Amino acid sequence: MSFMSTSEPILKTPFFDCAAELNTKQRWVAWDCFFIADVFSDMHREYRAIRESAAAIDMSPLSKFDIVGPDSKAFINYLVTRDLSNQQVGQILYTPWCNPEGKLVNDGVIFKHSEDHFRISCDPQLLWLSQNASFFDVNVVDVSLDFGILSIQGPKSRQKLEQSLGQSLSGLKFSRFHQITVNGLEILVMRQGFTGELGYELWVKAADGRALWEILFEGDSSPDNLLPAGFYSHDVARMEAGLIIPGPDYTGAGTDNDRGAASPVLEMDIRSPFETGLHRFVHFDKTEFIGKAALLNEWQSGNFRRMKGLVIDWSDVASVQAKRGLQPVCVPHPIWIPLDITMHGKKIGRATSITWSPAIGNIAGFAFLDEKFAISGQNVTIEMPFDDEFFAVRGKVVDIPFVKPSRGN
Repeated sequence: MSFMSTSEPILKTPFFDCAAELNTKQRWVAWDCFFIADVFSDMHREYRAIRESAAAIDMSPLSKFDIVGPDSKAFINYLVTRDLSNQQVGQILYTPWCNPEGKLVNDGVIFKHSEDHFRISCDPQLLWLSQNASFFDVNVVDVSLDFGILSIQGPKSRQKLEQSLGQSLSGLKFSRFHQITVNGLEILVMRQGFTGELGYELWVKAADGRALWEILFEGDSSPDNLLPAGFYSHDVARMEAGLIIPGPDYTGAGTDNDRGAASPVLEMDIRSPFETGLHRFVHFDKTEFIGKAALLNEWQSGNFRRMKGLVIDWSDVASVQAKRGLQPVCVPHPIWIPLDITMHGKKIGRATSITWSPAIGNIAGFAFLDEKFAISGQNVTIEMPFDDEFFAVRGKVVDIPFVKPSRGN
């Protein structure tokens, strides 16, 4: 998820006005060219809704691109590292894609509407897609402003949606989508999400944002009601599920970084799919794709960092804060600036997406480590920012995910 530069105008998502009516904190975050709620009332309550009940999260700022034309299937399969040749109509597949050097440009999901119509949902990619489509008979259409996306996540998300929409969703399998009509409103329902829980994404035309919101929230006053959740709780949930995002966890190696990123664009944070635990989505047995030769060389050499989990000793953080006379707050907000991981004074990797994890009751995040140090149980130190300085705190390398994805049946 990339954040806008100061030259870009701030826009409202199709759900902004509805969200503003419920946002008691009036805490907003700029995601790309849009404002979305960071916290509505209480982050922990919103997090619990994701993990225990059902939460509604505005995902509208995601970029959306239609790939249309007779070469659509060939172009998509050339673009990405995953073999999509057997993708079915109505199926959603997650995949990364790379530059010719085998470094991650972006990752996202691809929807197949028909043999000559695909849709990509990801971070801004218009320039990269257009450049690489020039030798194919396809049109790349930016439909980012045409749709609003409301993600309904949590173990009771299906129950809440069936109550609100008046239709059964039990037959919709994971990573599938279909269109329904409710009160004249056309809704594209996708069994998908970014929290590790059972979840759905509801896509509607931008002009229908309020109508969808009212269908979901109007008259729902039960103790177990659908709760709007902000960016903060969603970010914590996706980290616990072991899900990476561009910016904090890797610097995109493409041509669409002009809107700014959530972390400094540094060479050391440009990574390959193997360094981000995405090796299962690199299929060397398919035909040519961008970065194939470089990725094959890297895989055969084994010379790449490994992605692991990281648990940081919160008592060390509290101790440093006490010595500095700072308020004893472990991590007041996710740290999106990559941090150095060291051992005996030597840099051995980078830590990203550091935050307080309610699931484990400690500070946690991701570690991208040199191979010989990427061992669960390995003790390391992390250079964490306090006030205007960095101090070493203790951490331990662990397996991920912190929360095992359930996603329901």
